[in-house]
Amino acid sequence: MSVGLRAGSDGISGAVQLGGADAALFNSGGFSAKIQSFTATMATNILTGVFAPAVSDFRNTTANAGTPNTLVIPSLTLAIPATSNLGALVSGGLNKLVWVVVNNAGTPVIAVMNNLAGFNFDEKGFISPTTVGSSSNTANTFYSASAVGTNLPYRVVGECDVAFTTGTGWSNPVITQGAGGQASNGLVSGLINGSLLTVDTPLNVGQTAYYDVSGVTSLALKIATASNQEYEISWSESAAPATSSNSWVLNLNNSTYGTTISNFQIYANSGNATITGTINTQSNFSLGINSVGAIYSFTARVKTNTTRKQVWAESRGSQVTAGFFGIVHGVSTDLTTVWTSLGTISFVDSATGRVTVRRIS
Repeated sequence: MSVGLRAGSDGISGAVQLGGADAALFNSGGFSAKIQSFTATMATNILTGVFAPAVSDFRNTTANAGTPNTLVIPSLTLAIPATSNLGALVSGGLNKLVWVVVNNAGTPVIAVMNNLAGFNFDEKGFISPTTVGSSSNTANTFYSASAVGTNLPYRVVGECDVAFTTGTGWSNPVITQGAGGQASNGLVSGLINGSLLTVDTPLNVGQTAYYDVSGVTSLALKIATASNQEYEISWSESAAPATSSNSWVLNLNNSTYGTTISNFQIYANSGNATITGTINTQSNFSLGINSVGAIYSFTARVKTNTTRKQVWAESRGSQVTAGFFGIVHGVSTDLTTVWTSLGTISFVDSATGRVTVRRIS
């Protein structure tokens, strides 16, 4: 078998060949590294990310094709102006910026996102960056160094933890890390901090959003839905809730719908060993029954089918000297309204704890 070298036409890359086929790629920095060379630095409150020359494989531009496309990547630079906060949540607080390179019809272009909502950087999907400018102030949005197309393959190349101060600009990064090896593996996650969502955002199947709340009476979930999807919503309290005679409810599409929803409820009370059942016609879906005590947890399954919107929920609660559990099945008689937003939970009582939402199908 013959052994040889192949020089790249760009003058900075090449390959070791076995039998005339590329066996190992290299560039001016050596053989393709497990950890990419990436730097992020601040000067005059402008944050600049630089990705060193490399050779990288990108997923195919066709979703159902598995053959990768190999690109020779020159040094790439993206400067974030001091007037662009990328949606920084708190002035002076740390932000997780994730840097990627997109395959823009064969031309590599660097881009960055302030990853507040827990985007899943598994490199399986496609992204559509917007060109960075003097007022790029939206979190969870990819901003690129130059104009690019839509639905592009990408590779993660680095990340940095950095603060932005309103009126001043960017600080020096606290942590900068090139992607590769075990680095940045934590970015491949199905977990989203739902408390940071500002608009309705779709979940992928299997993806989970969590919300830590304190002393709230309602929570907008900010989850975009479509017909014939299924979700699981769970609640666990971390502080004893107040007791009232009202049921906790889910308002689909963040609204109420007259008397179109029938909730069949049954609950068992260990205090007096009774089992009670009721049917209520109301404008929202019941999630838990606390007419006999305080709810401390519930689990609900939500089906968003337009012609058969349903919620099944099971709740647990407590009284001073006893406990109870309840089961509820809610069905909507509205067969035309599309369930486009998972909705708002109304706790009625002041609630402190965690809500999780997982998309099942």
